Amino acid sequence: MRAKTFKRVNQFMVMLFIIGITFNVSTASGQTTKTSPTQKEKNQPTKVVKKPKKEKKEKVVDKETKPTKPLVVADPGVKNPGVKDSITFGSGEAEVTVPFEPIVDELPKGKVDWTNQFIEAKGESVIDTLRFKNIAQAKLMAKRGAIVDAQRNLLEITKGVQVTSETKVQDMIATYDYIYSRVDGVIKNATQVGEAIEKEGIITVTMRIPMYDQKGLAPVLHDQVMKKMNSTMQPITTEGNSQETGVAGTEITDMSNLAINFNGKKYDPSMFPIITDEKGNVLIDYSKIYDPKKGKFPKIVSAGKSILEAFGLKKGVEVLNVIESADGKIKVDTSAVKNKINWAKIGKVASTIGKFALALVL
Repeated sequence: MRAKTFKRVNQFMVMLFIIGITFNVSTASGQTTKTSPTQKEKNQPTKVVKKPKKEKKEKVVDKETKPTKPLVVADPGVKNPGVKDSITFGSGEAEVTVPFEPIVDELPKGKVDWTNQFIEAKGESVIDTLRFKNIAQAKLMAKRGAIVDAQRNLLEITKGVQVTSETKVQDMIATYDYIYSRVDGVIKNATQVGEAIEKEGIITVTMRIPMYDQKGLAPVLHDQVMKKMNSTMQPITTEGNSQETGVAGTEITDMSNLAINFNGKKYDPSMFPIITDEKGNVLIDYSKIYDPKKGKFPKIVSAGKSILEAFGLKKGVEVLNVIESADGKIKVDTSAVKNKINWAKIGKVASTIGKFALALVL
């Protein structure tokens, strides 16, 4: 019994000796055994180390170099302020180029541009967000309302336009039903100038109709104008019976060789003006040189006194002084002209070319 016990003790001692040797070897070689975590260590939360994020650089847009798109499209017919247009008068050695300004009747709700030959009106309408909850629909309906308002204003302005020295558009509409239908058709086909403008909850649009273009106002009035003019006035500028003023100097056969000096007198424009001499004889009737099929008409401009200075040094040009002017009828003094003015040829040349300029010194 003692022998067995002694044997077991010896085996246990041998095992302890072997374990001690193994531990010492491991420590000597720099290796450590991985111990299991205690219960307290298990309950502590694991710390997660986050990597720092790279800061994104924002793109800076230079507002001055990249402007936003304008709401209103510029009218190609409008020049930069302070820049005057120029026009050439005369021919050959008498040719001169002078600056001019447009002749415009400014009205509360629009304007009549006699030089650029159009009638224009503005219309407005409120954006009704109570009736139309969808803002896009509210703006669309406001734009439609503004167009209708502009067309209504355009009709009122058109009615007041002087057609001849004795007739306005209003007179022709009241007398002839078919004239009203024609004018109404022109108004409904008016074109919008630029984009609609939105400001303080209101949409504003500008509508325009041409005066002499084939789809403009003059063609729908011209036949009736001719009937009335032929019944009330005997034409004297017929071919074969040339009406002339002056007896010496160069013969003038082109309207661009003439300038009409108003000397401060008021000019009342009309669609078809008439120029008479001091005795009331018709020198040129613009209704007779207008061709509705071509849709072209002389460009009437305010040339200023610069043309007087330019014409004063040239031959073959003439300045006619105005005696009186009213409603498109211009009476000029032909008693002191230096050149022979052939009014019949002027009218014929004008009707053939279809487009020329008349300089007024206002």
